Amino acid sequence: LLLLFFLAFDEFFQSLSRMRSTSEGAEALQELVLLIEHQIPAAGIATLSQVIPSFRSLFPDVFRRVVPNDDGDEEIEEDEGIMLLQHSIDHSEEDSIPADTIKHRLHYFFERLIHAISSPERPVLLFLDDLQWADNASLDLISSFVMKSHFNVMEDENMHPHCFVVAGTYRSNEVDDDHLLLAHIRDFMSADAVRLTHINVSGVDGEGTKAMISYALQLPIRLTRELSEIVHAKTLGNPLFIKEFLNSLQAEGLMYYSQKEKRLLWDIESISTRPVDDDVAAIMTRKVLRMPPDVLYALSVAACFGRRVDENILKVLCSSDQFGGVIEILQRVETDGIIQKQGTYFVFAHDLVHQAVYDLIDVDEVGELHYNIGLQLVKDISPSNFPTGKESFVAIDQINKASSSVYFTDLSFRNHLATLNLKAGERLIETAESSSALVYLQHGIRHLGRDGWEENYELCLKLYESACQACYLNGFVNRVVFYAEEIDKHTTDFMRRVKAVWILIQTLGSSGKPEMAIEKAFSALRELGEEFPEGVTEADIFSTLSSTKALLSTYTKEMILNAPKLRDERKQWAIKIMDNIS
Repeated sequence: LLLLFFLAFDEFFQSLSRMRSTSEGAEALQELVLLIEHQIPAAGIATLSQVIPSFRSLFPDVFRRVVPNDDGDEEIEEDEGIMLLQHSIDHSEEDSIPADTIKHRLHYFFERLIHAISSPERPVLLFLDDLQWADNASLDLISSFVMKSHFNVMEDENMHPHCFVVAGTYRSNEVDDDHLLLAHIRDFMSADAVRLTHINVSGVDGEGTKAMISYALQLPIRLTRELSEIVHAKTLGNPLFIKEFLNSLQAEGLMYYSQKEKRLLWDIESISTRPVDDDVAAIMTRKVLRMPPDVLYALSVAACFGRRVDENILKVLCSSDQFGGVIEILQRVETDGIIQKQGTYFVFAHDLVHQAVYDLIDVDEVGELHYNIGLQLVKDISPSNFPTGKESFVAIDQINKASSSVYFTDLSFRNHLATLNLKAGERLIETAESSSALVYLQHGIRHLGRDGWEENYELCLKLYESACQACYLNGFVNRVVFYAEEIDKHTTDFMRRVKAVWILIQTLGSSGKPEMAIEKAFSALRELGEEFPEGVTEADIFSTLSSTKALLSTYTKEMILNAPKLRDERKQWAIKIMDNIS
C-alpha cells in the first residue's frame, strides 16, 4: 500500500507540473511551491523526493551538483543561507541515524506536506482502498498525519487548520479483532481531535434492487418487479453480483431483446430455477471462460501484475514477440466489463474479477508466465544505476513470483537477481518501508541459494546485513538474532560483521533487554580495541572529566567544526556503539 500511496502523490505533483503550460497555471503552481518551501526545509524536500520523484522538477534549486573539496569529501553548496541536501547521502553517516529517527522524519515531512497543500479554499481528499491488506508501515504513516495535525495547529496559532479527509475502505469479513487496521481505528475513535465516521456498506434492499434493475433495463418497475424479486433473493442485494447476474442471463440466452416487443424479455421460470453461484467470482469465471483464447491470454498477462497495470509497463513488455498485441486486445475488451482504462492504467473492474482471471491460469504455467514477464522487464535494469521509479520494483516482483528453482539455474543470473533485490530492499529501507524491504531481501537470499556464502560472499553479507536492519525496523527481535548469528557464523573478521552486531545491540536495547545490549556492546568494543577499566570510582570519573575538559579548552568552536573527519573505521564504529548504550 505504501508504494501506491507514494505513487498517488507523485502522480498528483506530476499533474501540477503540467500547469506550467498556461500563465495562470504557472502562477498558481509557483504559489503552491512557495507554500511548500515555507512549511518544509530543503532537507525535507530532498527526503520526500526519494519517494515522490516529481518533487525534483518542482524544486530544482534544492538539487544542485555536489562538488568534491580538496580532501575528497562531498561539499554541500549553500544558496541564500539555505543549506542544500544532496539526494544520495554518505552511507557511513546514514548508518549513524537511528532507524526510528528516519521513520519519524519521513512522517513529519509528510505531515508538513499535507498541511502545505491543503487549505479551506483547497481541501485534499485521500482515498485508500482495500485497507485490510495494508501493512503496519503504511498504517503508521497514515496515522501520523491524521493524529498529529490537530495538535500542531494548537501549538502554532499562525497555522491554518488541516483541511483534508481520509476515506478508506476494507472488507469487514477479512478484519478480525486482532487485525492491525482495527488497532489504528480504535486509536482514531479515542482521539478527540479526529472526527471518525464509520459507514457499513451492505447490499441494497429489495426496493433498491427493483430501482436498479428498472434503470438498467430501461423498463418501469411494474414490468421488472417479479424479475427483481428473484434476482434479489439470489444475489442478496450485492450490486456487483446483480450486474454480473444480469449479464450472465443475457450470455446464456435467458434474457434477450424482442424485436416484436421492442424491449428485453426473459424466461422467468428458467431464471427462478437457475442454480445460484456461491460468490461473484464464480460468475466472473464463467464469463471469462467464454472469451477467445487470445483475449484470455492478454487478461492473464494483465492479472499477473495485480488489479491494475500501467500501460507504459505493458509497452515495454509488448516489445517482445511473446507479448505483442496485449495492449490492443485489452483495449478491445474494455466494453465487456472485465477491465477498463483509467488514465494510463488498465484496471480490473473489481479485485474479485482480477482474482477470477488469475485463478484460471494453470498452476503449472503461472510461474513460467511470471518469469517470462519479469525476464523481459529486468533486462534493462542495472544494479549500479538502480532506477527510482516503480517500474523496477514491478519487474523484480514478477521474477520473484516465479518461485520454482527450475528457472534459476544460471549462477550469474541468480547473482544479478539477488543484487536487484538488494537494491530494492535498500531503497525501501531508506523510505521507511521496512516490511516491504524485508520481502525483497529474503527473495535475494533465496536466489543465492544454500551456497551463497561460498559463491558470492560480499553480496550474501550485504543481503543478510540489510535483512537484519529491516527486521530491526519491523521489531522482529528473533529474526534479527537469526540473521546476526548467520553473519557471525560465516565471518571471522569482526569488521565484516560489526554492522550486524551494532543492529543487534540496538534491537536488544529497544526490546526491553538493556543488560544484554550493554554486555554485547562492551564485547564489541573490546573487539574494536577499546578497553574499559573495571572497578571505576567517582574519583576516576572526575579525574577523566577534568583532563578531557582541559584538553577541549585548547580548541575553539571553529577549530572543532573545521577539524578533518575521523577516518579510523574502528573508532567510528566504537563511537556509534557507545552512543547506542549511553
